[in-house]
Amino acid sequence: MEWPVCARAAYTIYSALSTALCYPLVRLQAARQAWPDGLLQERVSRGLTSTRQNAGICLWVHAASVGESVSALKVVREFSRMTLVDKDRLDADLARGPMRAIMTVSNYSALRFVQDKIRTLESSGEAKVNVVVQLCPFDSTGCVRRFLDVHKPHILALIESELWPSMIYHASRNKMQLLFLDARMSSRSLRNWQSSGLSKCLLKALLSSFTLVLTPRKDRDVFIEHGVRECRLHIAPPLKFVEDLGSALGGDENQLLRNTTLACWAAVSTHQGEESLIVEAHEVACKILRERGVSESRRPRLILAPRHVTRIRDVWNDLHGVNVREGSSHEIEEWSADGSASQDIFLLNEMGKLGDVFDRSECVFVGNSLISNGNGHNILEPALAGCHVIHGCYMGESHVLLDWLNLAGSRCSVELSTQDAGKEALEPFRQVDSAIELGVAVAHFFEASEAARMKVRERGRAQAAAVGHLARAALHKALEQCMQRCVQDDPDTPAASRKGI
Repeated sequence: MEWPVCARAAYTIYSALSTALCYPLVRLQAARQAWPDGLLQERVSRGLTSTRQNAGICLWVHAASVGESVSALKVVREFSRMTLVDKDRLDADLARGPMRAIMTVSNYSALRFVQDKIRTLESSGEAKVNVVVQLCPFDSTGCVRRFLDVHKPHILALIESELWPSMIYHASRNKMQLLFLDARMSSRSLRNWQSSGLSKCLLKALLSSFTLVLTPRKDRDVFIEHGVRECRLHIAPPLKFVEDLGSALGGDENQLLRNTTLACWAAVSTHQGEESLIVEAHEVACKILRERGVSESRRPRLILAPRHVTRIRDVWNDLHGVNVREGSSHEIEEWSADGSASQDIFLLNEMGKLGDVFDRSECVFVGNSLISNGNGHNILEPALAGCHVIHGCYMGESHVLLDWLNLAGSRCSVELSTQDAGKEALEPFRQVDSAIELGVAVAHFFEASEAARMKVRERGRAQAAAVGHLARAALHKALEQCMQRCVQDDPDTPAASRKGI
């Protein structure tokens, strides 16, 4: 699709500025993030190694940081499971070569995170395509063109709000299929794009270039108004829902059993100012359970897992006077098994181990939601792990996740057994507004019978998994459509033109 004159004029100005600022900005980023040798050249697309390998279909997925990279990895994993079945319509080169994927990120911490995850996928056999991970090309004409000349991708998938003009412009000119996944645009970002006539025209041209746009938000009218064709925009659950946990729908109670001797609850992804509130809530819960005659073995211990391990010392200082044990994930089992230990709070000082925390916790509070500047975090992981989920009232963009869970009926109450009669019904997902409310919610959960607790956890897991299947189906269909367009005999996108992309 040819861009209008105003959009081309805006892009010409942008291209000139990005080219002039390329090396100064890249050198500044390299110095700030302490890049190792070679990454600066990679960022400007110098010295790249081709991944073409007999010209199989290539997917390029770009994500900005660690958060978006988690979603991008799910796209790569789904792509690796797909096969092309319409063999008789395939271009010869595309049919002969293996499918391959390139993942790019914008910063060094995300690069290390993704490289580690890809190694795990490859060792487990889940990565069935050749996956290359590198820093994304700086968004200037030269860097992007060099990147495309080396890797020759056929599909570009952008995650969330990553709208890079040079990347989209040259991908479109090369007749690549463009996917915009988890598409969102904040009010602030929209105001910036609308600050001038040229930038508004450029935004419309960028959005009109996408083959498909999947958005979990209900602001479809905003995207349509600013260039997305209505037939190409689809409402879909966030990629965060895409999980390979189909067994969660089976209700296998063995998967709900916890690897711990004593009852545990956890507060994960907490931010500054929340840890003291969590400890206060823990004290409230224990007091309520003591007063109600709940046995000591059913009074829960607390696992505290801050979002950033670099804050561990600050958290330790904030909890001065509280009897806390600090350690890594493999020490949790020893701590939870020691019923005589005086420390009933465990402070996790390790990243990437929330799965171990969920395995040992029946109830999980998701942080960054109890403080006024909070924006919430992923409530799906603990739900899919079979945990009862509690969150604060400050969820920000994470309310999108709650909306989908509500549509799935996840807030339906669970009927209690006879021994729980007269008590407030449990719900799979519960919102609290303060530390005291959190303590009451935790006490309410552990006061219930084991059967009721397991039932509510099973319900929450099943609802999250059901939406997960919808999210995966939407992603699969989007990738499938793009792959078919790569190889079909269409006069607008001739397969032969892709040999030299």
